[in-house]
Amino acid sequence: MPFTRRTLLKLIPLTLLIQWPWRGAFAATGFKTTLAVFLDTLMPADETPAASELGIDQALLERAAADDRYERLIRNGCGLLDRVSQRAYARDFSELDEAQRIRIVEFFERQGPRTLARAFFRSVRDDLFELYYSQPQSWPGLGMDRPPQPAGYMDYQRPPGHG
Repeated sequence: MPFTRRTLLKLIPLTLLIQWPWRGAFAATGFKTTLAVFLDTLMPADETPAASELGIDQALLERAAADDRYERLIRNGCGLLDRVSQRAYARDFSELDEAQRIRIVEFFERQGPRTLARAFFRSVRDDLFELYYSQPQSWPGLGMDRPPQPAGYMDYQRPPGHG
């Protein structure tokens, strides 16, 4: 049977069926590790937990499962992290030491405004900050033991640093 344009058009729906069961499967594979390490590079543990210790990686993956564009951004961004890491250090991003990971994250941050690297960095960073600082476990790092609202800052009449 000759392969014609008509044959190709008949096969297109089949390719969609083949891809359908794999949609969202990236969250259970290497992307999960790469994303967690990326988040922990941006928000490492100190007197407060690292991002992955608070489940921020899982929260981002849940957002991605509900938003096709965000899912593609995370999948492609994590893939790019690993490709850049392989090119620079012959290892995946999750296998690099802290200094190497920081260099790659800084590289992503410096890229042009319409690049995958910068879009991934900014979008994930912004979501990380929102999710991380909404967790009470992160507040001691800010010198707070409760959210500032609704009561406000109780020492507002004192100069900063005297509190």
